[in-house]
Amino acid sequence: MKNHKPFKTTKSNKKKNSLTKKYQPKNYQYYLFDLDNTLIDTKIYTIIYQPILTMIQKKKSLPLTQLHHKAALLKIKKNASGNYDTGHLCKSFNLLPEYYHILKQHLKKNPTLKQHVLHLFKSLNQQHKTIGIVSNSMTKTIQLFLKTYNLTKYVTFIYTQENAKLQKSHPFFWKKLSKSHHLKPSQTIIIGDNPKDDFMLPQRLGFHTFLIMNDADLLKIK
Repeated sequence: MKNHKPFKTTKSNKKKNSLTKKYQPKNYQYYLFDLDNTLIDTKIYTIIYQPILTMIQKKKSLPLTQLHHKAALLKIKKNASGNYDTGHLCKSFNLLPEYYHILKQHLKKNPTLKQHVLHLFKSLNQQHKTIGIVSNSMTKTIQLFLKTYNLTKYVTFIYTQENAKLQKSHPFFWKKLSKSHHLKPSQTIIIGDNPKDDFMLPQRLGFHTFLIMNDADLLKIK
């Protein structure tokens, strides 16, 4: 078993590629994975973005400018790419069934699961490890991805901002998670791609952490 010890960072060196990895043997029981950019390729959201906007315009009879205006009123923020979170956008417009229909159809045509995920989940399952998904994504979205790629049977629990009523960037998200699933941070490793939410914050709260910087990093988890 490999231990993924915390990366060392400095004020002048905060980017992912400045983080140094070290490993030691460690017997973790709980392996908690982020979803986006850790288990699945977020290109799927770019693929469905325009179809989702078009669907909302048609269903709500809204010109694009009015859609943007209403999204602003609903306080739906855009991400770093300048796009809305289409799931939360559809939720705000009461169009989640339509959202999941579009997402499901595109998943059939666009493989999204990261390489090595299935093999890793099978391996951890054979070792009787507990696998959880801890994400800011909606629970139903996570369930759809797990079902699509036959991963449901390997995952013991899903914990999201819907459960915590907070996002992962808040310390109480992790405290509520620990209480809800009776986790011992010393036996738990958080695995994700976000240096703050998946690495530095849970590390400060006593969890072991492993930052995913590329697909091959999943091979180091054994």
